[in-house]
Amino acid sequence: MFCSFNQRNSTRFLPLSWRIASWGFALLAIALSPSPLSAEEAPKAEAAAPAATQDVGSPERIIIEPAKIVLTGSRAQQQLLVTGFYPGGEIRDLTGSVQFLSSAPEVAPITNGVVHPATNGQSHIVVHVNGLVAVAEAVVQGMETPSRVVFKQDMLAALTKTGCNMGACHGSPSGKGGFRLSLRGYDPPLDIYTLRSEFFGRRTNIMDPADSLLLKKPLMEVAHGGGRRVKKGDVSYQVMHDWIAEGMKLDPAEEPDLVSVKIYPENRVFRPGAERQQIVLMGTFSDGSVRDLTPLACYSSSNENVAKVNDDGLVTKTARGETAVL
Repeated sequence: MFCSFNQRNSTRFLPLSWRIASWGFALLAIALSPSPLSAEEAPKAEAAAPAATQDVGSPERIIIEPAKIVLTGSRAQQQLLVTGFYPGGEIRDLTGSVQFLSSAPEVAPITNGVVHPATNGQSHIVVHVNGLVAVAEAVVQGMETPSRVVFKQDMLAALTKTGCNMGACHGSPSGKGGFRLSLRGYDPPLDIYTLRSEFFGRRTNIMDPADSLLLKKPLMEVAHGGGRRVKKGDVSYQVMHDWIAEGMKLDPAEEPDLVSVKIYPENRVFRPGAERQQIVLMGTFSDGSVRDLTPLACYSSSNENVAKVNDDGLVTKTARGETAVL
């Protein structure tokens, strides 16, 4: 994804340029559509509405994207975007400034704009801003079937997200500290062998996954030259932990591949008062499914003096100019 800041103190998101990698999340996002609920029918966020008006101004309308989502299995999740449209054509990201309400939190709770599955069913995610209402429909399914970690989609993405397989770390040709991974996960068979068998299997502990060196070192529970790379609450940590706990299984031959990715929003301009933009990255797989890749994507800015992007995909403007956010 490319992001440029022009001399008018603004920011544009340009079409995505991405090298296709084998990673993803078990979630299906359906095409955007208006919610079937009207403003009168929408659940009222009693405490959320006042808080939502603190720094968002007076938009003419607001939307939630995606407007309809399907979460399949316990590993699914979906980052939502809330966008405000203002007089004069200004558009702002309101995701971090509003509060969300789930009409059925026992089905689809939402935290910090991310919808999680809890049990099969339906819910509506509602946002109130200055009397305006936006609603997204959430469907949760497949919770009765265990959702396993897919090595080439989830595990390799987690290793890349934490920096374990970058060139300056274990992804170098000779590895680091006797531990070698393929650069950015380009050779999955090598990585499988290294993690499962090399070093007498001491890097991973199926009986006690949390005791695995693969997890303890990036947590700095054991001395690690690369420093602290994860926290126990991180998605990357959970993916690596669960892959070990599930027995470090090989992916089945029919496992779908990632074939394309798309960034949201496709276009955006930063003006005074609009200082940040949440990114959502969706991936399309060879079986036709579309999944939220946002939590396991890697983000970087070519010029952090102009804009910075954090691990969650939140872009923050720092100065005038142009930069690329990848």
